[in-house]
Amino acid sequence: SSARLPLNPRSERRQGIVRQNYEYKFVRLGEGIIAARKAAKQTYQDAIHQHARDGWRLVQVFAPGVGGYGAAKYYEIILERER
Repeated sequence: SSARLPLNPRSERRQGIVRQNYEYKFVRLGEGIIAARKAAKQTYQDAIHQHARDGWRLVQVFAPGVGGYGAAKYYEIILERER
């Protein structure tokens, strides 16, 4: 059997489902010249650790688009935390 999803928030409340509210943060690293992009690759871990100390949780590291020589144009770190 498959689980049924509630149709609206009121039915969720009646069923005792608690929704978590999250806020999201998007941090771009390495946008710009090649040297800046190279530095971003080396420092993205530091950025993730710093945000984790502030209560943020890593959701994804996203590298949209490809620049010259097959390298990502920039990296975007997507973080979340409970409100």
